[in-house]
Amino acid sequence: MADQAIVIVEPIMDSLFGVKFTTLGDAVGGNGFSFGQSPMQSNVRMWGWPSEPPYDGRFSYYCDNKTHSSGSHSAMNGCPVTQGASGGPWLIDRTGDDQGTIYAVLNKGYGGFMFAAPFGIPFFTIWMLATFSQIHI
Repeated sequence: MADQAIVIVEPIMDSLFGVKFTTLGDAVGGNGFSFGQSPMQSNVRMWGWPSEPPYDGRFSYYCDNKTHSSGSHSAMNGCPVTQGASGGPWLIDRTGDDQGTIYAVLNKGYGGFMFAAPFGIPFFTIWMLATFSQIHI
């Protein structure tokens, strides 16, 4: 399983340049996420910031491909990114080049394959606790 975290940000209720924002996503943009998706998807965009040659980590790269099941993970081949790309989102149901629904994050790659575990019950539990907790840090 990849490291996962949820950060809850209080809604912005002030006006900025005459525009009233209600959430961080409304203010700066963002993607939704989903739980319980199949590891097999027909149209996935995998983003990453690879840092090993021939890349240097300064720019993002993506691959579009279908995924197949590899145990509890999704697996994608034909994506030649290197180390440093881990943590990049895997998007389904895309509505634009970099917008869609995040269903997994890249957690490892080797032998020409990239691997990610679709968000499941553990991530859903973290999200529920963060969303409905009365604890504010």
